Amino acid sequence: MTGKDGAALSGVTVKLGTLTGTTFTTVATATPSPTGATGAWSATVDDGAQYVVQYTHAGYDVSYFKSGGTATNKPGEATPLDVTGGKAGIDARLVNGSAEVSGTVKRKGSLAQGPLGGVKVELLSGGAVAAQATTSDDAGNRGAYRIDDVLPGTYTLRYSGGGLVTSYYVSASDSSTAPAAATTVTLSSGQSKADANGFVPSDSRSEIGGKLTTTGGAAISGAQIRVYKRSAANAQTGDVTYTPELGQGTHFATDANGAWGPLDLEFGSWLLEVRAPAYGTYYLSGTGARSTDPATAPLVEVKVGEAQTINASLPAASTTTITGQVKTASGSPIQGVTVSVEYPSTNASGQTVWNEVQATRATTAADGTYTANVPPTTDTRTYVVGFLAPGFRTQYFDAKSSREAATQVSATFAAPRAGVDAVLTPATQVAGKVRAADGSVLSGVKVTAVVLDPAATGARRDRWVTLKNGGNDVTTTTELDGTFRLDVPKDTPFRLSYAAAGRETRYYPSAVEPDEGQNITVAENEVVTGRDATLPVLAQLGGSVVEADGSAYTSGGAVELWRRINYTDNGEKGGPSHSTWVLVKRAALSNTGGFSFTTESGSYRLSLDPPMGWVALA
Repeated sequence: MTGKDGAALSGVTVKLGTLTGTTFTTVATATPSPTGATGAWSATVDDGAQYVVQYTHAGYDVSYFKSGGTATNKPGEATPLDVTGGKAGIDARLVNGSAEVSGTVKRKGSLAQGPLGGVKVELLSGGAVAAQATTSDDAGNRGAYRIDDVLPGTYTLRYSGGGLVTSYYVSASDSSTAPAAATTVTLSSGQSKADANGFVPSDSRSEIGGKLTTTGGAAISGAQIRVYKRSAANAQTGDVTYTPELGQGTHFATDANGAWGPLDLEFGSWLLEVRAPAYGTYYLSGTGARSTDPATAPLVEVKVGEAQTINASLPAASTTTITGQVKTASGSPIQGVTVSVEYPSTNASGQTVWNEVQATRATTAADGTYTANVPPTTDTRTYVVGFLAPGFRTQYFDAKSSREAATQVSATFAAPRAGVDAVLTPATQVAGKVRAADGSVLSGVKVTAVVLDPAATGARRDRWVTLKNGGNDVTTTTELDGTFRLDVPKDTPFRLSYAAAGRETRYYPSAVEPDEGQNITVAENEVVTGRDATLPVLAQLGGSVVEADGSAYTSGGAVELWRRINYTDNGEKGGPSHSTWVLVKRAALSNTGGFSFTTESGSYRLSLDPPMGWVALA
């Protein structure tokens, strides 16, 4: 008798008998029983009879003699012996151990830990392969394996295959790629270990996936998931690049439950982007933390054997986006252009006021692109997009010179607006800043270029009219920071008016009458800066008229406010100089003789109508 290793096997009980089906009936037992060190045996039996030889040994299945020299553990495969005149050389090798090991091999680093077919599973003893099997590729049993006929002993299990990292059994729920971390498996006689599962990672990829919900826990479906490779910032320009470009390339959508993935990614660092209508665009870390800046957002590290579930909750968005690019006529991008997004309303004085909707106005990057974060438009409110840059004509989408003529722009959560582009031309421009008397900046101040209309009649101030340029009024309003840029016709003298409700109207630099303002002339493509102004709050002037004896004046009439001005016949174009008194305001007297004015600060004279003479008032 020999064992599985081919060496003489002692301790085998050899019996001769008959088989009826699978039932063995002993006729004789060989001696010595069991076999000794040499494994030899003999038995005395009836001559001319037929026998089946059975072998029993601890650690092996009950086996039977089979021609060819290898015993079988299947009774139906036994070879009967005809014993006539004796028979020698009934040698057999026992190979069917009584223990077995089985399990399922799955992919480590995948979210579902899917079973793997075609994986080689080796049972190692002292570093040598004692037995092996290959996992099933059948759809209904994929990844399963079974190693039978194992002798009792202590083993390690090794799992390997193409495109996989060789791994070792640690427990029923884990494996390791480090041989030193392997856990040994000890099998006793007749033992069946059915949970020797393997978990084997890909040698190049791992999976990520997760779920998107609102901050209230509701699923977000239809969100777009993309991944990018991000380069380090360029040392000269500071630009960060992405592959593919942001917003481009294949995307994966969250399902009705908010779930996404799995994405099977190569090992390395990835920028993970989420774009969700009504929630916005975010970049997620491996823990689901949100960032809005792709250049600085933490990257997701994809590592060997590590599947990552990245869940995140998104707050409802308050803004969507308007995007575009600004270039010169030659196609060069313009950096630093301020992009306004506004809608009109009417103030208490009946004036049109333009309201900026961005918390911080967008500016163009080095490539001329911009992203404006804006509240979604509605059926009753759309936007005018403006482009303001020093040295360029202020323009409104689409290539319009005024807000009123601009093409309205809509943008919603579901449909952010792209392609709101502009081509700017060099400007002939005057620029400045308007402040209050306390130094704070004033937005929404109307800044207008005015000239004298020689054909006009009426009060002197009323003869100053708005300058036209190509048929359009040369006027603008100050921005949130109090600054303005006004496109003006070249080589044309004019004066600047600054007007705001509740404040004194001033003419550059600080006159209260256009006739006393300073001329401004701008050469072609020149930008004249520093045309600043300060607008105080309107002054209050009041008093009463009494009779000569001090009693109340009850005869009615009005008080007139007069100012002395200096002017030239042709206004901004010069001519002979003159000085005259002009009527500024008129107020009816109350029934007790009282009167009141709201007016610009300065020196005036008062007159009473019906006439009572002049009263000087500083």
